[in-house]
Amino acid sequence: MLLKCFRIISALLVGLVLQQGFAQSVDYTVTQTPVGAPLPLENIKQNQSNALNLGDDMISGPVNLGFTFTFYGQEFSSTYISNNGVIGFQGAINGCCNGYDLNLSGNNYGIFALQTDLYNINTSNPYFRLSGTEGSREFTVGWYDMPIFADSNYRNNFEITLYEGSN
Repeated sequence: MLLKCFRIISALLVGLVLQQGFAQSVDYTVTQTPVGAPLPLENIKQNQSNALNLGDDMISGPVNLGFTFTFYGQEFSSTYISNNGVIGFQGAINGCCNGYDLNLSGNNYGIFALQTDLYNINTSNPYFRLSGTEGSREFTVGWYDMPIFADSNYRNNFEITLYEGSN
C-alpha cells in the first residue's frame, strides 16, 4: 500500500513537472522492508536530531535548512514541516486529510512524502537534522512509528533528505 501511495505521488509530481515545464528532474527512492526487519533509514531520532514536538495536524514555523536548496527553479533556505508527512517551501502545508491539489498555489513547492492523517502519540515526531560539511550538507526530516489517525495497528517510518549542491 505504501509503495502504491509513492507511485501515485510520483505520478502526480511527474505530471506537475511536465505541466509546469520545469527543467529539474524528479528523483526519489522507495525501499520496502518486511515487518520486523531493521529500518533502512538513517533514523535521525537516535542520532543528534531536533524534535519538533508537533501535535496532531500541526506544522512547524520556518526551519532553517543550513544551506540554499533549489526546488523547481526557486531557491529556499528554510522549510515548514508538517506532522502529516509534508514539507513546504513557500509556506505551511498541512497534508491532512483528503489529498491536496498540487496545482493550487502554495502546494507546488512542497514534498508530500506520505500525505495522510498521521497521529503523533506520545512521541516527539517529526525530527530534523543538518549533517555534513559545507558544500555537501544534508537536511533530513524523519517521522518514526507514526500511526495513521484512528488506526494505531499500522505504523509509518519515513524520511525526506535534501542534499546541498545536487538539489
